[in-house]
Amino acid sequence: MTPHIPPPPRASTTGWRAEGRVRGRIAFIDDEAPLCAAAADWLEASGFEVATFTDPAEALAGIRAEACDCVVTDLRMPGLSGQQVLDALRGQDPDLPVILLSGHADVPVAVAAMRTGAHDFLEKPYRAEHLVEVLDRAVDLRRMRREARIRRASPLSTGRLETRLPGNSPALHHLRRAVQHLADLSLDLMLVGEPGSGRSEVARCLHDLGRRARRPFVVIHGAGLPDGALEAELLGHERGYLAGVSGARAG
Repeated sequence: MTPHIPPPPRASTTGWRAEGRVRGRIAFIDDEAPLCAAAADWLEASGFEVATFTDPAEALAGIRAEACDCVVTDLRMPGLSGQQVLDALRGQDPDLPVILLSGHADVPVAVAAMRTGAHDFLEKPYRAEHLVEVLDRAVDLRRMRREARIRRASPLSTGRLETRLPGNSPALHHLRRAVQHLADLSLDLMLVGEPGSGRSEVARCLHDLGRRARRPFVVIHGAGLPDGALEAELLGHERGYLAGVSGARAG
């Protein structure tokens, strides 16, 4: 069974193939050369840079984890299985997303592989558009993790945190590590603590050390707003939601 990908105009090759703007760097492993060629043509047309490999052992020798955004590998191949490829790549870089391709009979094996670190799996035949959607999510995750790792390792970030959240207690060391870990993640966070415990400064650190620093830091004092106004301020409202408000407003 083959995926729903238009037939390729040329035979597959091994190595990175693309020019111009790169949507993500993908390594595609499958022992069927026509499938590799078809997938590479489709993904390159979608803006990805693609390296295809028909030999999983050669793939492991040719893939540099630090220069790759995602690996797509067939699960059942001669020589090395997709599970073995996954295990080897996770040994190099646990943050590198690996997507498995599986036939219907291999779906339980693919699901089990996700418990050992696979990012996702696609059952053959898959839609090419769906592969692109899954790759976009994987590439975004990869880049987010890479940026977070760089920020955590940055002496500037560490020094700024020690200045803004000073102290040598175990609790403060733990707090600074948590801020470094969470600052660049796309999460909603709630800080809980007694008045004067430093919640505001922690919030500003989370903003300033991550991707949120590109946007303004907005403070809303909910206690000073009348009933119903906090929800309107955060979520927006339609016309007539509050007395005296004539128009709609975005949150």
